[in-house]
Amino acid sequence: MAEAILTRRPSPVVAWIQVGIYALFIFATLPVAPYITDFFERLLGFEEAIGSVASVVLAGVGAWVFVRLLRRARATGTANILWFLAVALAYALLLRRMEVAAEKVHFIEYGLLGLGCYRAWRRSDRDAATPLAAILVAYCIGLMDESIQYLSPWHTWWGFPKRTGEIQDALTNLWAIGLAQILAWRFLDHEAACILPSPRSIRHLGGAAAVTVGATCAFTLWTAEFGYRYVDPVAGTFFSRMTMEDLRRVDRDHGLERGEILRRHRETPYGDFVIKLYPAAVDPFMHEVRVHIFRRDRYLRKRNDAIGDPATRTRAHQHGVVSQREDDLLRTYFPATLAASGCTLSTQERAWVDESDRKLDHPSYESAVSNRIIVALSRHELASLTPVAVLAVVLLTIGATRWVATRQERAR
Repeated sequence: MAEAILTRRPSPVVAWIQVGIYALFIFATLPVAPYITDFFERLLGFEEAIGSVASVVLAGVGAWVFVRLLRRARATGTANILWFLAVALAYALLLRRMEVAAEKVHFIEYGLLGLGCYRAWRRSDRDAATPLAAILVAYCIGLMDESIQYLSPWHTWWGFPKRTGEIQDALTNLWAIGLAQILAWRFLDHEAACILPSPRSIRHLGGAAAVTVGATCAFTLWTAEFGYRYVDPVAGTFFSRMTMEDLRRVDRDHGLERGEILRRHRETPYGDFVIKLYPAAVDPFMHEVRVHIFRRDRYLRKRNDAIGDPATRTRAHQHGVVSQREDDLLRTYFPATLAASGCTLSTQERAWVDESDRKLDHPSYESAVSNRIIVALSRHELASLTPVAVLAVVLLTIGATRWVATRQERAR
């Protein structure tokens, strides 16, 4: 039956052209995505509206598919229904954890891309390695997506604002691509999982893996920021591009000057300040202190908006804890700058967030500010590991190809 289904599929060339067209669609929407997000926020009257819309649409499609599976339960099989529910639950949990609405839309887009890559790859190499190959191809398309975002300068795409390209976004998309492979494996061609990869398939997979490893390392060295992870016993964990010594020195020696800059730019749009005026690559201190202030004030507003409703009071206190810990970080590591900026919390505001912390029994906290910088290794260490990693993939591919070829010879 699987063969009959495959014969009705397009040729490999057509299938890959379709994948390419869909990828181009994703790339083309990059410059207008912020305006689509703003449109839905104004239309529905709350932040992250586009993420909610995308989640509702995905839930509707999932419910429709689930109902169809139940109607054909005997043909579908209980195992497939359980797999579908597991993937749906994983998608829901991952979407719920995302704070940026645009990331939710991107996550859904890359799930569909993963299905398309599986469908195209299996036209030439249909075996147990197909899901792995599809993951690698879709992931590399994601790297191209992030590269376009990284290269886009301010206001050069017909007046559209800058997008940022980061390796973490590509890795987040990888979750969506991987979950899509489970659906493809269970529903598109379950029999393929039982087919041993041929030497040709192994070579193709190894080539894709080598390109993926090299591209990932190159993209990371090109775009990523490296820094440090700190653990404060009171405020919690936070990240910075600067050493602790430099953080304290800049605040001590230049806090008055830096605070005055913040005071002068109280009315400057947040995005203009952290992207145009003080990007992290130019002035990490000013960039980070402004992002900490933004996050503190944003979650204070969320706390106050939700505290009046008993149904959302717990959530309100969670927002309050975020605001409190960001304020703790500011008062501990940027004290002179904060005092000169006029951005300190009032006594009443501080009492509000302290109350939230007590209500939730002083939970642990990790700041999202600069949490995408790489802290596990330095730029030099990554550059040294890159050729070693690519060589390891090549050698592993050669060994796997020979092993599969030998096994096939013995089977004859």
